[in-house]
Amino acid sequence: MSPSALSPKVRAFGARSKRLSFGSRSVHVLDEGPQSDEAVVLLHGFPESSFDFHDVIPEIASVSRVVAPDFLGFGLSDKPHPHTYSLFEQADLVEVVLRELGVRRAHVVAHDMGTSVAAELAARVGHGLLGFELGSLLLTNGSVYIEMAVLTPSQKLLRLPGLGPAFSRLASFPVFRAQARRLVARPVGEGALRDMFDLMVHDGGRAVLPSLIGYIDERHRFAERWCGALRALDVPTRIVWGQRDPVAVAAIGDRLAREMPRATLLRLQDVGHFTPMEVPRELAREALVLRQEARSRG
Repeated sequence: MSPSALSPKVRAFGARSKRLSFGSRSVHVLDEGPQSDEAVVLLHGFPESSFDFHDVIPEIASVSRVVAPDFLGFGLSDKPHPHTYSLFEQADLVEVVLRELGVRRAHVVAHDMGTSVAAELAARVGHGLLGFELGSLLLTNGSVYIEMAVLTPSQKLLRLPGLGPAFSRLASFPVFRAQARRLVARPVGEGALRDMFDLMVHDGGRAVLPSLIGYIDERHRFAERWCGALRALDVPTRIVWGQRDPVAVAAIGDRLAREMPRATLLRLQDVGHFTPMEVPRELAREALVLRQEARSRG
């Protein structure tokens, strides 16, 4: 898919953004709002991109600097193939991006797969290895406790040796749309789903999907590292959870709020999995309230 095949809205989003180097690769990063060494940092999920936050960003940017990268292999970032994608590498990407942009204090908002990247950042806090200060953390609808998650049919198929690449090559918008609509509780327009799909398959995206889905295996392998880090994390934390999510089920949000020492929980009763698109204003508001709470506590 060529850039011209993307919608005007996506192309305008890309034109507002930056390209930063990540090793030999190039990654897409949106950086808006009042320039400061403190920022709200938005971490997207699978198979999404920072564009999913496009309705969240303006409200945050009216008050705070906001940084939203596309992880390697996603959205408008490079999609190397073959490549072994890893949540550790995506956490490295966050550190490199923030260092390049001069961000020293971050208020992280993480959705879906981004919650596991955030958990790795929390593990680095615990070991004194994180290259920036984690000011606060907002987690929304991600399968941190992977044993409690209910994977989608596409996720299961992509993980199957041999079948995964064949399935990804045949990925079609009608199938994607049908599955995505089962994950939401509030209406998400046809155009928004089309943009999500087009960004997923953009620039060779179909080929990398079976490699990207390897993050689920990492969630199993490093569960204690990441869940233990969240249990030990001592920063203001907000759990914002769509209660009608059939994948990252409500019980995961409840458990996070119960086990994380400084977490509070907001249950969104009529919201599904894609909180950045279903309730963008509510998510922006919660991020800003948490940011202010963290700032007032120093």
